[in-house]
Amino acid sequence: MKFLHRLLAPALLCTLSLSGCAELSDEEDALLESDEQSLSVSNWSPPQYTSQSYRSAQVANLSGITYKVESGRCGVWTCGDSGESNELWWSKMNSDGTWTAKQRIAGQYSGYKTSLAPFNGYLYMVHSGYGSGATNVWLTRFNPTTQTWSTNIQLSYRSKGGPPAIAAFNGRLYFAGVDPTTDQVWAANMTTGEIFSASQPLGTDISTSRVSLAVLPGTKTQAARLYVAHRHGISTNVVVASFDGTSWAPWQYVFAGPNGEALQSTEPVIAGYNGYLHMAFKRPDSSYVWWTYFNGASWPTAITINNLTTTYDPSIGNTTNGVSVITTTNDNWNGVTESRNVYMSTYTSPYLPYPL
Repeated sequence: MKFLHRLLAPALLCTLSLSGCAELSDEEDALLESDEQSLSVSNWSPPQYTSQSYRSAQVANLSGITYKVESGRCGVWTCGDSGESNELWWSKMNSDGTWTAKQRIAGQYSGYKTSLAPFNGYLYMVHSGYGSGATNVWLTRFNPTTQTWSTNIQLSYRSKGGPPAIAAFNGRLYFAGVDPTTDQVWAANMTTGEIFSASQPLGTDISTSRVSLAVLPGTKTQAARLYVAHRHGISTNVVVASFDGTSWAPWQYVFAGPNGEALQSTEPVIAGYNGYLHMAFKRPDSSYVWWTYFNGASWPTAITINNLTTTYDPSIGNTTNGVSVITTTNDNWNGVTESRNVYMSTYTSPYLPYPL
């Protein structure tokens, strides 16, 4: 099905800066017209059950192996106030798509989902504290040779609504979080020697949700860039900003909603794969999971991933077979959500129907 590019105003197809619209160049416009097609969900796998976790899970790919970190199973009084939901557990995917038995990450806890990223031969994890320390930030790393996690260390950063997002870019591990005092979005980085920079505000933008961070892979026509996405201010509008290794570009709305409107989301998440930046999200008034992607020039109108729904905001990450979305359904007992069933759906197509 042809994407209705000619029927939409150019201003609705561009990614709009918060201060004005950046029109597509003639070359980009011609490129879009050359082979425009609507998004297709045919290459998303059906959701596969993986485990039970009260706060859902995150996945990442390290050296061709998919790893998963999740919270404990139960999070309510029916578990005898065991504190399971604050525990952290890890597993990895077998070659046949099944998962190894979950193992407890000893001595590490989090009040939110973690952030994962491969960097310098390790799988790094950033997680929050819990209770009164929920805005604290902790760092640990997984050694694939010994199959063990290092003792976690508390960083000087603080972040609201969950731990900062992390992604490897230009030989450093980047962090992006939300200041719990001002709600400003901030960024920082770490070297391979684990030397940390000070956090710096990303302009004056504020967020009331956790942010997401990912790299848009480079192609023969464009350099790789680091992207951050979040819910803008106290609104539910989705905005993104990008970093070229030197400076951050201004925040921009993502006009990929119905009739060219700005996307609405409670907590958008992004992941780079095969030259594209994928975004998955749940709208404020719906449990359906929506998806769109960025090719460096424009975002097609978002669509739902078949009938995929989630009770917890989705996660997204690179896995062995492609880019995967993590969703949940509630496991209720006498009307109380005792735990959540965790599912994974993967986009395996090597090439999207949208030209580079």
